[in-house]
Amino acid sequence: DVCSSDLAYDGTYTVNLKLSWMAKQNLGGVGVWAMHLDDLSGVCKTGLFPMLTAIKSAL
Repeated sequence: DVCSSDLAYDGTYTVNLKLSWMAKQNLGGVGVWAMHLDDLSGVCKTGLFPMLTAIKSAL
């Protein structure tokens, strides 16, 4: 039941942890499933596209 389910998403801290793990595993890329779920308008007060920015900075 969607109405009683929890919804979770990564923050930039978690993204950076995952990217660090990826680098240690010598993995060669990142896939973004739902880019439209990033903060497109800066409403979270962390700048525009904080998730994509974190990914780009780590690569």
